[in-house]
Amino acid sequence: MNPSVPRFLPLLITLFSSLAIAAGENPQLQPHAAKYAQDRQALEETRTRQAETLRTRYTTALAAARVEALKANRGGAVAAIDAEMTDARSDVHSPAAPPDLPRALAGARREFLTGFETLEKTAGARMKELNARYLQTLDVLGRSAESQKNVELATAVAEEKTRLLAAQATPAVPALRKNAILNGEFETADEAGLPTGWKPKGADHQGDNVPWANDALIIQEGSEKFLRFRRTAPVSLANLTPGTVVMVPERAKAAIISVRMRVAGLLPGNSYHQYPGVALKAFDATGSSPGPTWVVAKEDTRWRTFTGRLSLQPGAKTIEVTVGPWAAAGICDFDDVTVKFE
Repeated sequence: MNPSVPRFLPLLITLFSSLAIAAGENPQLQPHAAKYAQDRQALEETRTRQAETLRTRYTTALAAARVEALKANRGGAVAAIDAEMTDARSDVHSPAAPPDLPRALAGARREFLTGFETLEKTAGARMKELNARYLQTLDVLGRSAESQKNVELATAVAEEKTRLLAAQATPAVPALRKNAILNGEFETADEAGLPTGWKPKGADHQGDNVPWANDALIIQEGSEKFLRFRRTAPVSLANLTPGTVVMVPERAKAAIISVRMRVAGLLPGNSYHQYPGVALKAFDATGSSPGPTWVVAKEDTRWRTFTGRLSLQPGAKTIEVTVGPWAAAGICDFDDVTVKFE
């Protein structure tokens, strides 16, 4: 299970709410912005109803189990059920059950957690589809404005697109155990062809301002999209990193990285950074870091999930995620990049 935008969907709904208001100043753009706002609101209302259905079903099972535990004078079970009730009503659900939770609730708990993850993944995907359709509408409207030399409309459309893309990439402090990476499935691209919310990044000694060449492409096979780097010889070109800062939650002790990779024709680099993969690094307020955790593919592989764990140093404030071939050559494909804190 790989939820895509679990904790962020209500936040994104709020961020996007300003778009229709700003667009409403232009009479030709306003109907499209209003339709987008209506569809967005309908999506959130549907998600809320489905989430409440899942909660009600599980809390009903918990309430029935609590009655039985009280009858049997099982104080530990009652306390565990009460804790689980509180957890079920929150937006963040612990992956581990309380130790004294009755075993008879295992199936209901598993159904609840699986249902929530599926719901958030589906809602996130639908939000992405909605944004993509709206961007397409804006593109058509913008081209029409240019052909008609309608400067006012062209300006309004350009500003609306900028606001939409900025809202998609707005950073927030993620919740524990929730994915902190936006567009880690590489489903959407910006005008430069890069994944939305991502930017080129050189090696550490190169710095971010050096204009190193970038060869990242979004590829589609059937209904699946993913990120591809294709290099014929080992060479240090730019990797990719999220365009906004990934914040560390206050109580986080570790960051878990997961990525799907597929590699063909691998030629390892000549010295440093020999293999394709993902580097995860934490920084404190002064910009200091004890070093990265690496998740790499050292040989050709079909689609496979790689995971790694970075223990966070005291005072860690931000996380840097860097995806790419590094100094390796070959065809390197990436998908489903997630970072979760625990």
